[in-house]
Amino acid sequence: MINEKLYPTCPIDYFGGDGGFNTLDKKEMRKGLRIVFYKNIKELSQDPILKQTLGLSLEGKKEFLKKLENQDIKLKGLSLKEYFFIHEKFFEDNRTHMEEEEETQCLKSKTSFDHTVNVSWVSESSDPRLNIEAYADDYSDPYLKIGFRFGKSFEIK
Repeated sequence: MINEKLYPTCPIDYFGGDGGFNTLDKKEMRKGLRIVFYKNIKELSQDPILKQTLGLSLEGKKEFLKKLENQDIKLKGLSLKEYFFIHEKFFEDNRTHMEEEEETQCLKSKTSFDHTVNVSWVSESSDPRLNIEAYADDYSDPYLKIGFRFGKSFEIK
């Protein structure tokens, strides 16, 4: 699932207290080909629409998605697997990582405790890595810049 060249330091079971990768939806973890459409930007704050997702509460996220749906925009959040695909492609194209300053919430990825998976790139430490955590939907921290990306994906069978 993870390209070992790109994520040699990714802690495979970093959110293990929540059950880690083993608790994610079986469909999400299934092997196979997938086409993912997404916006090619480094940070959420670089896009006027995605910037609006930073810091939203659970209710705010629901309202935001409903507002888009009312405008006949049929996009959803990403799964962790879809995020890996776009992060790898972004890195190959730009030789830099996404989410060095912000975090992306993978809205379609829930753990066994119903926590949502968050992803960011930690580069300022002596151990640069893809950081994977899981938070309850109502978790808030004024210091975290958490938002979400949109995408559309298709599985090829």
